[in-house]
Amino acid sequence: MSETMQLHTYSADKLLSCSHGEGIIELISGFKDGLFILDEPESALSPTSLLALNALIYEKAQKHRCQFIIVTHNPILMAITDSDFYWIGNGKVAKMDYKDSPHFSISKMFFENPSRMIENLLKN
Repeated sequence: MSETMQLHTYSADKLLSCSHGEGIIELISGFKDGLFILDEPESALSPTSLLALNALIYEKAQKHRCQFIIVTHNPILMAITDSDFYWIGNGKVAKMDYKDSPHFSISKMFFENPSRMIENLLKN
């Protein structure tokens, strides 16, 4: 292991005393100098915590030489400042603006008129 590489250790007791969402934030808070692949880190986070995670990931990338590959369906995480967004579908990978993704469009439609979206779902 490189002398410059530092590992952050986590106490099982500390992580077990956190909620799932708090544990995700705690874990990512310790990241330094590396490539981190996160698969749907939003699964246990409230919208407020998602905003905090967005800011934390941006800070880690700027100040701690962290790079992230994040698999997510969440528009809040798709919107991390200065990040590149890639859509993977139909066997293809395409760089795009996250606002052009189906996940963003569906979320936007829902928040603009939730009752209409639910009514349409119930009709089908």
